[in-house]
Amino acid sequence: MKLAEFIENEHSRLDGDDKLLVTLLGSNISEDLIEKINKLSWADWDSLIDKSIMHGVSSLIWESIQSFKKQIIIPELVAEKMVNYQIQNAGRGIIIHNQLITLLTELKEKCIPVIILKGAHLAEIIYKDLSLRQMMDIDILVKEKDLEQVNNSLMRIGYEHVFIDRTNPKRNYQFPYSPPKSGVRLEVHTSLRSLILPGAMDEKALWERAQSVEIGGIEALALTPEDLLLHLCYHVSYHLYVHFGLRSLVDISEIINYYGENINWKEIINHAHKYNITKCVFVALILVRKFLNTKIPENVLAQLLPDDFNKSIIKWAESQIFMSSGRINIRSQKIPELIHSSSIFKKVVVVIKGIFPSKGMIAREYKVKSDSIQIFYYYLVHIKDLIRRHHQTVRKLLTHDKDTIDITRGEFQREQERRALQEWFVK
Repeated sequence: MKLAEFIENEHSRLDGDDKLLVTLLGSNISEDLIEKINKLSWADWDSLIDKSIMHGVSSLIWESIQSFKKQIIIPELVAEKMVNYQIQNAGRGIIIHNQLITLLTELKEKCIPVIILKGAHLAEIIYKDLSLRQMMDIDILVKEKDLEQVNNSLMRIGYEHVFIDRTNPKRNYQFPYSPPKSGVRLEVHTSLRSLILPGAMDEKALWERAQSVEIGGIEALALTPEDLLLHLCYHVSYHLYVHFGLRSLVDISEIINYYGENINWKEIINHAHKYNITKCVFVALILVRKFLNTKIPENVLAQLLPDDFNKSIIKWAESQIFMSSGRINIRSQKIPELIHSSSIFKKVVVVIKGIFPSKGMIAREYKVKSDSIQIFYYYLVHIKDLIRRHHQTVRKLLTHDKDTIDITRGEFQREQERRALQEWFVK
């Protein structure tokens, strides 16, 4: 199958709002688009705004609309809502920027090298507008030998451990901190590897290639354009496009557009093969080309094309990016599996895992040490919380509410496709 068939295939699983979102993000301004926007009702606008917020791209959508606003009719309440949300994003961006400056200043004074990652790098260097790149946390990479010194510095300026055990129970190379006063969570990494995927970025090489950047007058380190691109492709892949998948694709697109011909595609291809992350890079780039019309050389995609790639991979990735409203409505990925699994054994396993998750998960949820005797008390609290969170959904299912049943059926299919996508990446 030719690459063009993957790229040009119609977005068959996208609803009207999703198609409009990707069109606006891809800057595909046409008479047809303008006509569609002018036909939007207030309810259509409201749905579009909600979708853009869910995908973390509301400010980018508003910026795109501003480029041709004289040709369209925007209801006053819609404009007010989007402007207010952009102001909120800008305010949040300023708080995060100041938090980052304080953090970098402290670590620089202690002569601790740090590489800023993902959102912080993108907002400051690529987007150059704190309102455009929505951030949920700050990610930094430090060397393992500096970890204790980093921790002492963070404690000194008011950060606190998210987990009592200090480490993330799932990853012993990721250390989350709550911010002092206002701000966002800080994730300190000593490695960028995944627990799921077989490949991994080479941290030693990343440190050797890291380049100096200046943020608010403070010198720090950042990944090279090529390493940043590889990292984002890898990162969105091991999250299987579930969390802000569309925003992640926009990030990749913005990097490619920002650096343009200065990107060393040969280096990206070589490192993708060397680090065994070719599948991650190829799928992310195909999706960016497909949805956002980003210019990616055809020969690059051809050299990254995995032997076992097929149309189903695109379909599975699309379902994770765009079909996420059901999970928000039912607040669980286990209920769909419990309801729609054909095997009684699987249903029993789902119930047991739901009621008795790992000690690490209980420790993470209730901020208690995983080896403490208290952990058993929090299992009882967990059961009580399960009833509180899901009793309404269960009640609707027992009364055969059609909308709820349809949502769980869609989420069950989406979960099956997520697992199939993960198996393909791991294979």
